[in-house]
Amino acid sequence: MKSLSFYRIFSVIAIAVTLTGCMFDYTPASLKEESHRPIVLAVAYDVSKSTQGAVPEITPFIIDTLLSLVRHRTGEFGFTTIGEAKPRMISLRFMSENGDIREHSRRQQLNDRQLSRVRREVYECIRERSDIHTRLFDSIELSLTFLSEPHLPADADKYLVVVSDFDDDMRLPEQRQPLQVPENITVLALGAEPLTIEKVLTPAPNVIAYTSLDGIIHYLNQERHHEQQ
Repeated sequence: MKSLSFYRIFSVIAIAVTLTGCMFDYTPASLKEESHRPIVLAVAYDVSKSTQGAVPEITPFIIDTLLSLVRHRTGEFGFTTIGEAKPRMISLRFMSENGDIREHSRRQQLNDRQLSRVRREVYECIRERSDIHTRLFDSIELSLTFLSEPHLPADADKYLVVVSDFDDDMRLPEQRQPLQVPENITVLALGAEPLTIEKVLTPAPNVIAYTSLDGIIHYLNQERHHEQQ
């Protein structure tokens, strides 16, 4: 199965990052030789106490993996927490690292600086899940807005990863109407049963329930291959 070698690659990278503490460039050989569309990826992560032990934890390694995937495809990355505070989006846009040697170096350095900043901010956000309340609807609405910005390439693949128990206790019950996901955005939801997810997101083919972060990463990697066949 393809996923076996995929996870083996990630195990090697995890050890390297642990030992060196350095940023890495996740670029499997299967990705290097193919053309690809840009990707826009938003992540909404529940940091409320109710998710501790019940919802998978996003680790620095997972964040690095997602950032590297987006960087390779020259896209945009956004991250927001789902908690009691008003959500804000941490984001960056990777430049394509092409051109002559000097231009390539300049673009690479710019991407490195952005990556360092975003990694630092996101790491701080995922350090602990200690919020009392959950502002789920607001965070998802912000993420969908990020993914619908008019400047984004028309051919970009757009994904929203939501890691939450999908229990909002900040919005009034009468205001908790399921959100409609645009057809050009795919939502990968993790942490709740489909019936619970449907209370927040209108059921649609582009809203997919997952049971592991590894599965989501595998999907993001393999989906591009399927689309190009």
